[in-house]
Amino acid sequence: MARTSSKNKSNFTNERLAIGYCRVSTREQADEGVSLAAQQSKIEAFADSKDLELIECIVEEGVSGSVPLKERDGGALIFDAIQNKGVKVVVATKLDRLFRDALDCLAMTREWEKQGVKVLLLDMGVDFSTPTGKAFLTNAASFAELERNLISERTKDGLAQVKKEGIKLGGVGWGWTRVEAVDEKGRLNQAIVTEEIEIVIRIKQMREEGCTFQHICDVLDHEGIKTKKGGKWWPMTVKNICNLEIDDFKNLKMMNNK
Repeated sequence: MARTSSKNKSNFTNERLAIGYCRVSTREQADEGVSLAAQQSKIEAFADSKDLELIECIVEEGVSGSVPLKERDGGALIFDAIQNKGVKVVVATKLDRLFRDALDCLAMTREWEKQGVKVLLLDMGVDFSTPTGKAFLTNAASFAELERNLISERTKDGLAQVKKEGIKLGGVGWGWTRVEAVDEKGRLNQAIVTEEIEIVIRIKQMREEGCTFQHICDVLDHEGIKTKKGGKWWPMTVKNICNLEIDDFKNLKMMNNK
């Protein structure tokens, strides 16, 4: 959800009307210099120094940069301010606060240019309405997109390596529980829960004997056996357990027999 703060000034022409935009994703909120408060403070100080009338400073929290500006709540507020309030300047601290990628950036700035709207990015200090500024913006947007893609690729590689090392990702599945002990890289280990393994084995055996998912649920509920979260059984829960990889299932049985 986007929110705004506004300032009231007088004796400004439309050419000086500005709107600010701040954004953080959940992951970035604790990063130095990326916080919403830091962005807003920088934009307000810049507007004062350039004698702009900052009518609003839009703030979006927990919004990914992968979402195009036109699809964000805050983006809708920017377009409304340009269309209905005569705003001629859009201010952000960095290019990646506003735009998803190079294409999104260039398409949006060209659309605004036709409406006489300028984009001011505090970390660049370039007038993008000039030929040199346009060339600079094109290169900057391309490199920003490249950096984002590289980060995404490194993240995928890192997750693949973690899986290769046998670390389970996401929630704790049936047959396992988190323990306080950590591995050499500081990651929480998981330990086997024998009672859950026995339930997994029994569910798979009933399924192999031809029982429906609902019948298995009824049997487990009747016997007072709870799910991992302590609730009643549902066919989809049973189905997910039955769909455990065969190798994983064999490993569970081997560990259970030790």
